[in-house]
Amino acid sequence: MIEPPVVGGISPRWILAGPFRKVSARGAHGRFVVVEPMHDCSRGLTREKQVAQHDIAIEIVDEELRAAGFEVVERDTSFIKFTAVPGGFWLLVARRP
Repeated sequence: MIEPPVVGGISPRWILAGPFRKVSARGAHGRFVVVEPMHDCSRGLTREKQVAQHDIAIEIVDEELRAAGFEVVERDTSFIKFTAVPGGFWLLVARRP
């Protein structure tokens, strides 16, 4: 298995494993960008079951970022569509107000 890169000192696996309290957007106008996969078969499952399948819904991440004090400034639920199976990558951009 290929490990995803660590971006800005934050491993995507850590993001999936816990809340965003320790995450900070860089600088006064910094943005925090999250791009994650979501297979259609994982929709409606609990967070734990989604993570076990290496998926996470944009609604879950949105809620956790807002709870951690971020402002969500952009959401794209169909950023990149999968070609072989139903689903795709979503994109969310957040910042500290």
